[in-house]
Amino acid sequence: MSDPAERIEAARRFYAEELRFVAHVETEDVIRAFASVPREKFLGPGPWLVMGDDCTYWRTPDDDPAHVYHNVLLAIDAARELNNGHPQFWAGLLDKLGLRRGDTVYHVGAGTGYYTAIQAEIVGPEGRVTGVEIDPELAERARANLADRMNVEIATADGSLHDPGPVDALIVNAGATHPVPGWLAALKPHGRMLLPLTTDRNDGIVLRIERMGEEAIYAAAVVSGVGIYPCAGARERNAERALVRALGGGGRRFIRSLRVDPHIADGTCWLHGDGYCLSINPPAASHRILVAADKAPDPTAPIKRLGRGNGPGGETTRPMPLQVEELSAGWPPLQHVGQRIRLGLACQDGDNRGRVDENHPSPLSSS
Repeated sequence: MSDPAERIEAARRFYAEELRFVAHVETEDVIRAFASVPREKFLGPGPWLVMGDDCTYWRTPDDDPAHVYHNVLLAIDAARELNNGHPQFWAGLLDKLGLRRGDTVYHVGAGTGYYTAIQAEIVGPEGRVTGVEIDPELAERARANLADRMNVEIATADGSLHDPGPVDALIVNAGATHPVPGWLAALKPHGRMLLPLTTDRNDGIVLRIERMGEEAIYAAAVVSGVGIYPCAGARERNAERALVRALGGGGRRFIRSLRVDPHIADGTCWLHGDGYCLSINPPAASHRILVAADKAPDPTAPIKRLGRGNGPGGETTRPMPLQVEELSAGWPPLQHVGQRIRLGLACQDGDNRGRVDENHPSPLSSS
């Protein structure tokens, strides 16, 4: 292929098609966006630094833009180990989020703007993306990189405090310890959020949260593990400790809802925090759950975590203070064992922060 521009476009299309398979992307608009947005524009001049599996950088042979169209991490600021974000990771998450044409999007942690541009391409000219970046240098680079996109605005601000107005989708590109109330309030009915929750070691999980209607009722599920830099303004020490304990207890795959209603912690709470709770119960608005308590729970009693092979058949069980009489058809295949639910997990008690659980974290990344 003699025309350099055609060769680069072909490399970009191949890159997008590869992401379809390695990230199992089913949304055509996501594939088209990755095939359209020039990644090299957001990286600075080449040659570029690629982060290998050993978390060290190596340099591309030259400044041929075709080099950036691979499923690898590329540095945007190698001195701080800030990277452009792993394409497979973000392609998969954007597919699961379900962006639509015309959506309004709030992107927290825009970096130099590559994934902000991907989002803008997906929602189209009738949609709008507000990207926020707390680092002034990165925000200025993003603003320059996105100047030709009329449906994008970049603000230099703390993403946990900035008010984007009502949005259809909210994407947090950094690790929080808890759901920020302002982010939940910004979601329109049926608005969706991608929220990484991470420990002080920068590892954790990504939640997909969806507001079920006008009321503050939210479905939630873990869609990935993650390794990502912390989100300034969205970290609290007590929330981080609670997250460490919950991750160490396992069972993250059973999270079904985010509760913000006042309630006493019980066996349905995977993580019971200050003003929020990740629950294994489905969201109340769309699932009919009939429960009858044998006795009122003791608010002073400690909540038992998942044990290690303590069931009658050696399986792991979790005590449930409420008897579940009816479950949604979408509930995972659990088996009733008297007043216990058999989870079939092999988890450990306590702070087991180094344990690999259901998901595998990706390398530290930015945008």
